[in-house]
Amino acid sequence: MENKQDDGKDKTFHFLNKGHFKFRWILLGFCIWIVAGAFFCFDVPAALHNTLKQHFSDIMTDGEFEIYFSGLYSIYSFANIFLPFITGRLRDAMGDRMILLQTVSFVFIGQGLFAYGVMIKSFIVMYLARIILGWGIESVQPIQTSFVSPYFKDDYLGLTIGMNTLFAGFGSVATMYFCPLLALQYGLLVATSVGCLFNIFCIVCAIVSTSIDKCAETQMLKNIDYEKVKYMQLAQEEEQPQINEQNNQQSEVSIYEQMKTYPKLFWLVAIYFGLNYSSVLGFINISVGFLTERWLGEDEDSELKAGEMVAIMWLITGFFTPIFGFIADKYGGRASHCIIAGILCFVSHITLWYIYPFLSLIALGTANAIAYASPWTGVVYLVRPDYLGKAYAVVVGTYNALFSIFPIVVGVLRAYYGSYYYSQLFLSFLGLCSLITAILIKIEDVKQENLIDGNKIISATSIEENCKQNTDCDQK
Repeated sequence: MENKQDDGKDKTFHFLNKGHFKFRWILLGFCIWIVAGAFFCFDVPAALHNTLKQHFSDIMTDGEFEIYFSGLYSIYSFANIFLPFITGRLRDAMGDRMILLQTVSFVFIGQGLFAYGVMIKSFIVMYLARIILGWGIESVQPIQTSFVSPYFKDDYLGLTIGMNTLFAGFGSVATMYFCPLLALQYGLLVATSVGCLFNIFCIVCAIVSTSIDKCAETQMLKNIDYEKVKYMQLAQEEEQPQINEQNNQQSEVSIYEQMKTYPKLFWLVAIYFGLNYSSVLGFINISVGFLTERWLGEDEDSELKAGEMVAIMWLITGFFTPIFGFIADKYGGRASHCIIAGILCFVSHITLWYIYPFLSLIALGTANAIAYASPWTGVVYLVRPDYLGKAYAVVVGTYNALFSIFPIVVGVLRAYYGSYYYSQLFLSFLGLCSLITAILIKIEDVKQENLIDGNKIISATSIEENCKQNTDCDQK
């Protein structure tokens, strides 16, 4: 059966349901390695905090280093307030496959440039590298979610994203364990360069994944009328002429007009994820310094011990996310899960300073697992498929807007007071804010009849009515 897309303009097949493709689990088996390489590179500075401080000790003081070091994460996040919108726009126009390959390549290039910046002791080069690296990392996870969701949206989406997070956690655990060990035995250059080797393997996995996806798409398009499938998802059969005209004009719809169709619940989820992300990863950024200062002492093996402790948190996140994802798929309750995660995040930050951090790290890892399994996957049900790239760009941009500020605050508090106590108190406050936002999500989700679990279908009619109402309000 021949399938032509609106004069050849639409080649992305966003509305194609691939849930019955028999090789979907094989595709996932290759795809999940992509995030492992990305998150391995993300945590390299945190894992090598003390080694980097010693490396730069001849050109700056410890206080100056802490501020420059926190800038590695802030500039990473500041750039990614905006860059994901470029990626999201390209994804919605060109599809997931090409953009997935692009983002994995950015991770490889960024990590190579970061290793070069460390070698020549240039924070300017390291900052540039973190911008490129951040564009890749912060784009690869939402693009990968968009890439696999047509295969698992109807049954195992939470479990699937949980498996992605499991392998992302594997990458972070590998960083925390192997990078200090490599730096100790072979030097800092080897420790910072090993991420490039990991990402060569990830690029191969991305090529295989996109090839399988292309085969699945080609095979399915031979057996179905894609236009009919697309319009059935957007509206009732009798409304197809109007919807057809609207879709011919879809390329002219601005990002702002699309964002006006997102429900209030989506914006609460974006804010919640930003607060939770900033609170958890804000601690990861200072974890080695915090643990050695407060609990382990600053001998030559303390960095390795601290990395092993933080690896426990990532292991908890990795192994618990598929479990919570399966629970969300089977029983729903994503809004309630957000509240549980908010409580765990707040309490764990409070107790990290006063109690030996083993249990607190487990609680923090559990909170992170719930956040990835519930609100992150819930975004798929809050917007229509052809807007999903830009929707995830909004989520990524929101949490990076927050995360671009908070690491600087944490670093300044540490430099000013000479202790991580007030930095940790600030992260506790972020955990409390995430809890309050989670309660608002629960209230709104009850009003929307459990929208975040996919129990209420968003039709094109309701979306267009939402647009019309917002336009009328603007005119008034």
